[in-house]
Amino acid sequence: MVRDARKNLDPGEQSWDAPANDNFKTLLDRPLPIAYWTGNETNLAATFPANQHENSLIWVNHTVYGYVIYHSDGTTWRPWKSAAVQVNRSITGTATVGEEEDVLLAGGTGTYTVTLPTAAAFGRKRRLHVKDSSLGVATITLSPAAGNIDGAATYALPASRGVTLVSDGTNYWVIL
Repeated sequence: MVRDARKNLDPGEQSWDAPANDNFKTLLDRPLPIAYWTGNETNLAATFPANQHENSLIWVNHTVYGYVIYHSDGTTWRPWKSAAVQVNRSITGTATVGEEEDVLLAGGTGTYTVTLPTAAAFGRKRRLHVKDSSLGVATITLSPAAGNIDGAATYALPASRGVTLVSDGTNYWVIL
């Protein structure tokens, strides 16, 4: 099968995958069109409004990670996540979770707080996995920048355990 030539996405152009709608069989029976853009993630949303490019994919030259595929859910652009789970970062003290991160190992010693992005900024239907890798030596508290975790302002990460959080766009919820 011959792949279609790479298509550059011009600002203001409507989403080119719209005819597929939600018919994924139609979409996946042919080479998947992924637009290529030489800009970076800092001005992606301003150049290509997510609400005009729902269900679109685009290669973006990320300032930290190199080229990354981004997906529009109709409200915002998010890095495309594969099925493989990879640790984004290991932390050993007070830290702020980035909107693009989804797996953290929290180690170190002492007591510290890990600040989560707002649930709205993190995005609906995404998961955040945080594991206490300190073997119970550290006391780790998770605290969202806004909203709650299971109805509380903070969440104490159980010693030597992990937690999976999901966002509903307003708050985080613990999934066991």
